[in-house]
Amino acid sequence: MTKNIYPFIRFSRIISSFPQKICIAYEFRLFLCISGFGIIRVDEKDIYIKKGSVVFIPAGVPYYYYPDKDEPFTFIGFNFDFYNPNREAPLPIPLAAAGNFDLNNIREREFLVPPFDKPFILENVSFLHRFFYDINREYSQKKLYYENLCASKMMELLYNIIRIQSSVSTEYYPEKTNDVLLYVQNHCGENLSNTQIGNKFGYHANYINRLIRQNTGMSLHKYLIQCRLDKALQMLHDTDMTIGQISEQAGFPDMSSFSKTFRQHLGVSASDYKKG
Repeated sequence: MTKNIYPFIRFSRIISSFPQKICIAYEFRLFLCISGFGIIRVDEKDIYIKKGSVVFIPAGVPYYYYPDKDEPFTFIGFNFDFYNPNREAPLPIPLAAAGNFDLNNIREREFLVPPFDKPFILENVSFLHRFFYDINREYSQKKLYYENLCASKMMELLYNIIRIQSSVSTEYYPEKTNDVLLYVQNHCGENLSNTQIGNKFGYHANYINRLIRQNTGMSLHKYLIQCRLDKALQMLHDTDMTIGQISEQAGFPDMSSFSKTFRQHLGVSASDYKKG
């Protein structure tokens, strides 16, 4: 991303009726299908929608709704900016007709970068659904600080989507991933290996390394080092243990390895850090 995300919800609503024309938006659109099914034709490609589908459509991309005749879909839908901390021009921007659309009027063209440079659909992401309901409730009720709460919840939603879309895996099981990462965090003081963790959870050793890399961007070795450093930092802050004791408890093979790793990552020695 070219900037840290600081989103702004311009409009949130339950959508159960749909224009019978090609839509082109100057804002970004994010939908959760909460009932029914059908098709959205996005940039001349059909996306099949069912209950639980999450759909993203970038600004400037033409789309058309085809709800099922017998059981038409209903959405929670957002019009939003990726970066608008000052809530400038807060009203939603009207849709443009296909013949009148001006690409230069898109407010945030710089955010047309992966994964938000093209439309996508997410399935089997029920853990994201609460964000849609929470944001829509806050926006509808408009209690004190609702815009800030909407921005906060939208930020978390978008970063979760980035995590999912950054994974090269076609599967995404957050509970499984969380269990593995928590195990590594709790046992980082031990001599862990892919094989040992795989045996614990019933997975192949290669799958463990792939799971950790896809969800953290680090190999198991690098993730272990980070967990050990976090554990060492906690002990430096909260205990009177010696540097040698901390090194051993955190899981480093010896003092030399701990000192070298600590300085490489934090820029100071562990003893200087402890002194403050």
